[in-house]
Amino acid sequence: AARRAGLEDWMRRHIAEELASADESFAERLETGSYRHAVRRAEEMRAATRLLGELDVPARISDASRAWLDQLAGEPAPPDR
Repeated sequence: AARRAGLEDWMRRHIAEELASADESFAERLETGSYRHAVRRAEEMRAATRLLGELDVPARISDASRAWLDQLAGEPAPPDR
């Protein structure tokens, strides 16, 4: 999708920067944040699916992510560690 939108170089740099700045709590923040923000993130995945459709790119990952986030939205978050 980034390539189709002309943003491939920017996206690669952005992903690399995010991963390079990850610390020990990164995975835990992803997990707890997924529960805490599931409703909003599911809507973001719906928007991503629409954008991918406009770019004529299959939305396999955003569709699967939205389904998972919709499921998480209905589940209690795990206890804090």
